[in-house]
Amino acid sequence: KLQFLYFIGHLHYKMLSLTIGGMVVGFHTIHLRLNENVTKPSKEQIAWLDLEIGGMFNYGIGMPDAPWVPAGDDCCCGKQPPPAAGFNSTANITNWMEGLTSMGAKYSVFTVSGGCGYYLWDTSLKYPDGSPFNYTLSLSPHVQSKDLLADYVNLSKKNNIATGIYYQFAYNYWMGWQHGVMAPHGNGTPQLTPQEYFKLVEQATEELWGGKYGPWTEIWFDGGLQGWDNTSQAKIAQMMQDMQPQAVAFQGPTVTEAVRWIGNELGHAPEENYINAANSMDNGPGMFSGGIPAPAEADTPFASGIHTWWWAPGQTIKSVPELSTEYDNSVGHGANMLLGLTPDYSGNLPDYHMKRYVEFGSWIKDCYGTPAAEQKNIPMAGSIVLPVPQQSVDRLWIMEDITNGQVITSFSIELQVGGIWGVAVPWIFPCLIIGECAPKVWQPTSKVEPFFYGNSIGHKRIVKIGFNDTVPVIVSNVTAIRLNLTYTMQGFIRSFAAFNADGCKAQNYGGPPSVI
Repeated sequence: KLQFLYFIGHLHYKMLSLTIGGMVVGFHTIHLRLNENVTKPSKEQIAWLDLEIGGMFNYGIGMPDAPWVPAGDDCCCGKQPPPAAGFNSTANITNWMEGLTSMGAKYSVFTVSGGCGYYLWDTSLKYPDGSPFNYTLSLSPHVQSKDLLADYVNLSKKNNIATGIYYQFAYNYWMGWQHGVMAPHGNGTPQLTPQEYFKLVEQATEELWGGKYGPWTEIWFDGGLQGWDNTSQAKIAQMMQDMQPQAVAFQGPTVTEAVRWIGNELGHAPEENYINAANSMDNGPGMFSGGIPAPAEADTPFASGIHTWWWAPGQTIKSVPELSTEYDNSVGHGANMLLGLTPDYSGNLPDYHMKRYVEFGSWIKDCYGTPAAEQKNIPMAGSIVLPVPQQSVDRLWIMEDITNGQVITSFSIELQVGGIWGVAVPWIFPCLIIGECAPKVWQPTSKVEPFFYGNSIGHKRIVKIGFNDTVPVIVSNVTAIRLNLTYTMQGFIRSFAAFNADGCKAQNYGGPPSVI
């Protein structure tokens, strides 16, 4: 077998493989991009990416239009936060765990204190004058448990759910801290200086991170430490490294174990989404080289319409086709999907929500649970061929071993149908011009061309067979799929798999968006 190389630019070469006897096997780009600054994610970041899908619980005194909120009160816009003793809801955390497990979530994030500043754990915090902190669950005579955080942790462990917490550092309407300035505060709160506020939050953080509840898998800062001085920011960063070194930090102050926001709440990560970013506040697609490892999280509400991060009457919940698209566009683009789960005023996840979680979880299992064909732990090569036992497929995934960083710089995919290599891209112009987007019948061609080109793989890349996500092409009698790679250093493909089209039809699960 003879092999010839020729230069095509920026240290990329083409390889012409010629089998003696005259048959040309093909041209493949090989991996000679050098001197890239490849950074390595930590084992904690990789383990977090492997969780893939989680749920965020927003629950507490600030639920919009709740019966315990007096008219005119609100945790916003200079209004008075609702009184602590009025909170009247019984959190059914067993029900919450059922919701998580039914949709296949592997982790969750619990909002222990949002913008209102109301604490859902048993705190011993005291103001500078020595008086006890007075905006907490323990002051309500209506609730049974005075420490919802402990209940959440205990039941999460029983259900094998990794735990995370959301504590809002950037604003606290009860204590009067709003995006970097002291502002009107809740009745009964002493007037605080910024430094006094920082000190109180440090003490609260010690309670949350000190070992009584953790260890945490993820800590949500949500907007970072807006308005905090450098010394106070450094103190929080050091506390996290000392007390919760295993936790990833969403928009946190540390340069290790960082997680960044994808930049929208639509459950959509860019197709070319990278593990690295300038820092944890660098929203968007990230970068291939440079910066720090900061994989992305795509948070998205379960409902659309008003107050979507909290339960409220009249909400429309998403359909399974909507949720499946968000899954493919987040997990399938190398990010984690964090879905907002919203207990109602009673503290339960509503029955119609639970039904949709089950439907969504069933779709994930049926679509991606059993590949039609799969290879694992494959050494990287210019081309990798996945034999397929003659099935109808409409998608595939590729998972890169990112232990040594993200090293694949580009890839393409070719299909073999009935033993013939060809191209499976529908003609795009009728769809764009007149809306005629019906998938085309597979037509083998004499010229072997990839049906898909991409750059980033990372943790996982889901590719649908078709020219976009809304028009997948179901191809029958697929006999092989070829993956062509360009990369900067030798590594492994963790998984290269194809999936049967029948299990991935999201329209077969549940009904349209529901309005209650």
